[in-house]
Amino acid sequence: MFDMPVAEVAANQALTVACSAVGEHWSRDFPICVERGLWGSKTSTAERMRHIDAFARIQPGQLGIAVHGFSWQDPENPPRNASGSAYGPRVQHGHFLQAQFSEFALFEVEGPSYTSRAKMWSEAEPDEWDLRVPINVYAHAKDVALRMDEINPLVAEAIRMSGIFASMPWVIAPATLGPQHPVETGVARRTGPTDALALVVRRTESSQSRKELLAGRRAAPCSFCSMNCLEDDLHAVHLKARRVCSEQERLDPGVVVLACVACHHGFDAGALFVDAEGVIRTTEAAAESAWRRAWLASLDGRPFACHGPANEGYLAWHRLEVAGHLPAAGA
Repeated sequence: MFDMPVAEVAANQALTVACSAVGEHWSRDFPICVERGLWGSKTSTAERMRHIDAFARIQPGQLGIAVHGFSWQDPENPPRNASGSAYGPRVQHGHFLQAQFSEFALFEVEGPSYTSRAKMWSEAEPDEWDLRVPINVYAHAKDVALRMDEINPLVAEAIRMSGIFASMPWVIAPATLGPQHPVETGVARRTGPTDALALVVRRTESSQSRKELLAGRRAAPCSFCSMNCLEDDLHAVHLKARRVCSEQERLDPGVVVLACVACHHGFDAGALFVDAEGVIRTTEAAAESAWRRAWLASLDGRPFACHGPANEGYLAWHRLEVAGHLPAAGA
């Protein structure tokens, strides 16, 4: 599976966690990660930097990438504002794309993070790394040039941010990532087979939620437009974006409703939202195209079929974070 260039490996996986070890004082971090099947940080550091919740969001089965051995692609000409190249991730995103790493590991999280001061990594008292994440390493590459401008920009930014925050984890939304390729005559070109074997992250609860919402029906009404739709045209829509839901929230029946493909798109795009009274409202984004105006205008002022105490908290999150609708004064 890994008989391919290192950038292709990094770019084609469905990654959710990124961490980086930068600077000479992090020299032991990466070998520990690979050789001991563990990765983590100091609990005191995570608490001081308010990243305990970031570790809590890491779940078994997620895939991650850890990188080590930072340098600039052109060490003789580093970015102008890089006052100390040993701390490369602290520069701006655009400048960081000129960075590269000499070593990386692709891993799967085997269990939730835990705190333990048992002797394992050092002879110091207490053990230096006591906030631990058990991992299973799939690939470990050395003496390579993993260039940040050749992998998915979201992963590159996650690596940069984890370096800024003292090797804290940076959890990103799952995505099947594709390598960046030059554009020729307006069409992206690539060599090699068009199919590739890759590790993916499955949403194990989503299909079950959709099945429960359909309850054996071959057709059902959309929760937004109320039109009767075939089951193939209905999605289980997360009222709070799944990527930021906790495991408990993902399993809460109130976080998902049935919606047709068109209303699902409009909701996720922030072109419509449900107000505190359970009424569908549209936003300025609903008028950005003729298709949106024609479809979404008819929804403004309609009742949302599923509004209630079980989902109002999730709808409130969507109003603020996606639709950008601020609550009324005194609400």
